[in-house]
Amino acid sequence: MQLQPIANPRVEWHATLSLGRNNLITSFFFCLIFKFFIMNANEILLTPHFKFSEFNCKDGTPVPEHLHYNIRMLAGCLEVLRGHFQLPIIINSAYRTQRYNAKVGGVANSQHLSANAVDISILGTPPLHIFTVIRSFMKKGLLPAGCVILYDTFVHYDLRGHIVEIDNRQCKSCQQ
Repeated sequence: MQLQPIANPRVEWHATLSLGRNNLITSFFFCLIFKFFIMNANEILLTPHFKFSEFNCKDGTPVPEHLHYNIRMLAGCLEVLRGHFQLPIIINSAYRTQRYNAKVGGVANSQHLSANAVDISILGTPPLHIFTVIRSFMKKGLLPAGCVILYDTFVHYDLRGHIVEIDNRQCKSCQQ
């Protein structure tokens, strides 16, 4: 296979496969597939159950390239939880821009700004149960140490490197 530069700014290299008379057809389909993956990079699966696009800011801003490692780490952690619960995990918030973070009332030094945090929920699973499992998994070393915050309708988990547990529920009847 030879790689040759082409003019399209979205795709830097074009592969030419040496397959005799089918060369042109094969090359054409290879380029279509390659362009599809380049143009739809946000839809590529990071893990068996999580797409890259699920971690983008809710204002539509994609995760900056220098923060992709953090997203991969979070996706791996969520995959551990997905395996435990055997239910889809809903990512309510992951990466946030400064502007969007301020709009939603996030703290100035939010872990979301560095794509190091997720707010999640699981249909049919009380947030207290999710919180308890994350806390337990961190203590057992099944998840990296971080902060787990319990809210009324979701759970925040981040990878700050040391264990922090916070009950931030507002619903007084939920405190039991």
